[in-house]
Amino acid sequence: MKLIKPSCQPDVNSSGRNKIRPTVIYRKGTIELLVQKWAIQLAIDGDLRFVSHLDTARLVERTAARGGLPLRYSCGHNPRPIISLACPRPVGVATRDDLVVMSMDEPLQSEDLLERLNSSAPPGMSFGRAQQLEAKKPPRPLKAHYELPVDSETALSLISRLDELASQDAWPIERMVSTRGRGGRFTKRVIDIHPLVEALTVEEGILHVILVRNGDTWARPSEVLRLLGLDEQVDLAATVRTKLEFEVNNTGCSQAE
Repeated sequence: MKLIKPSCQPDVNSSGRNKIRPTVIYRKGTIELLVQKWAIQLAIDGDLRFVSHLDTARLVERTAARGGLPLRYSCGHNPRPIISLACPRPVGVATRDDLVVMSMDEPLQSEDLLERLNSSAPPGMSFGRAQQLEAKKPPRPLKAHYELPVDSETALSLISRLDELASQDAWPIERMVSTRGRGGRFTKRVIDIHPLVEALTVEEGILHVILVRNGDTWARPSEVLRLLGLDEQVDLAATVRTKLEFEVNNTGCSQAE
């Protein structure tokens, strides 16, 4: 009999302690692991946009648990649901198109999956399209689109500022970075965000920003606002991530239509 290593799920024994409960499927002398991996659209709005990335991940995990989803768990002494947010959302920024990846130990239909999540989600959180993934590696974010509504006066000043930036080869900004090897302190570092910004446009009273990755480096929306002379706190809280483009198995695709 061929054995494929089963997944691990937390269970509670009579002593109240967690133990490992494998989930397997038996087929003609073969023990196979059934795993479904889903890419799910996540929207965050209202006061929930001020929740940190870590707390957002915990909210998604608890929402999935309340919905009774057959989540797949990691193995080890402290099993955790296999859930990830592909591209961390800046605190204060609402989103219509974040990407959550979840692994399941039992087959589900996308309609059932979304119904369970949305019926258990807190106010300000909702789940849209669900796409089943075949690739083993998680989706890799490529581009992030943002929008910021501005009044007519601000729009005119932004157009003027964009003309200035168009003639510059570099857009240096100061970024505070952690120096973990030096007692956890922070230090300033100057970086050029020009290659990290694909587009900056103002159309019909809306500032459109498209950010791209360079290796593992992204420009932060707050840094772009600072570059444009806008308020990094007030204007950031009015900014919305509208679209996230990602790559699955070396094939570019977008979660948003």
